[in-house]
Amino acid sequence: LSESLTYLDISGNVVASEDEALAWIATLPNLKHLDAHFCNFRYDGIPPYVSALSHIEFLDISYTLFFGELNGALFVPLTKLSYLEMGGNYYGGALPSEIASLPKLENLYVEHSGLTGDLSFLETMGSIKELWLDRNPDLQGSIPTLIGNIVTLASLSLSDCGLTGEIPSTVGLLTDMKQMWLFNNSLTGFIPTEISN
Repeated sequence: LSESLTYLDISGNVVASEDEALAWIATLPNLKHLDAHFCNFRYDGIPPYVSALSHIEFLDISYTLFFGELNGALFVPLTKLSYLEMGGNYYGGALPSEIASLPKLENLYVEHSGLTGDLSFLETMGSIKELWLDRNPDLQGSIPTLIGNIVTLASLSLSDCGLTGEIPSTVGLLTDMKQMWLFNNSLTGFIPTEISN
């Protein structure tokens, strides 16, 4: 199957694999779709074997047992990745710029994951359509004004984070926006009038 398998969904099973036993991931280089959410996979961070999936377009490794700081270099080869779901694990660090810079990334979900730092990585997300980072209370700072440059953004969830400052008026430039969750932060000021544009 190593050459022929392109789609694998093993989500929601009590299958267990940890450390070197996860090396099977690297033996499937032609995978385009891998869904392993809610499996008992265990690793310190994201398994390095993921970097072998150079054809992957859809990757869901959410709510496994991947705990530890993210190594951005693992994601650099994943240039075809458009959908990445990795929430419900604990990373305890900032979102690597290598993930934010993936050229075809349209959907990113890293909720409830112990993310830290701020939202400065938004600057490199030129293709993102749906971004959910809610329930990361150590994700702090303000919503950057450059968010208005991400004209592809249609769905944004930043609820239950540690954000401060005002909602920037540049959100009015997000003409494709359909859904926005900002509740339970420490935002101040006024709702910008540009939001009704």
